[in-house]
Amino acid sequence: MNEKLYAFWSYDKFPYVLGGTVTKMHDDGTVETKEYGQGSCFTPIKIVPFKAGIIIKQDLDKKQELLRISLNAAVMKADEELKREWCFIK
Repeated sequence: MNEKLYAFWSYDKFPYVLGGTVTKMHDDGTVETKEYGQGSCFTPIKIVPFKAGIIIKQDLDKKQELLRISLNAAVMKADEELKREWCFIK
C-alpha cells in the first residue's frame, strides 16, 4: 500500500460514519486503522486519499459539534419553559 488512505464505515449514531487512517487492507475487503489499532477490522463504505479523508473527518467533526451545541440549547430552553410553567419542578 503505497498511497496513504483514509476509510469510512457505517456507524449507528450521528454522523453515521466513523473513519481512520488505513494501515492494512484484508482480502475480505475489511481494513484496519491507526486510530482503532491492530485487530480491529471494519468494512469500509468509502476509501479516499488521506488528505481528502482528513477534510471529510474535520467537516463531520464540525457538524457533530454543531449538533451538540444545538441539542444543549434546546434542552436548556425546554428546561426553562418547564420550570416556568410548573413551579414545583426545580
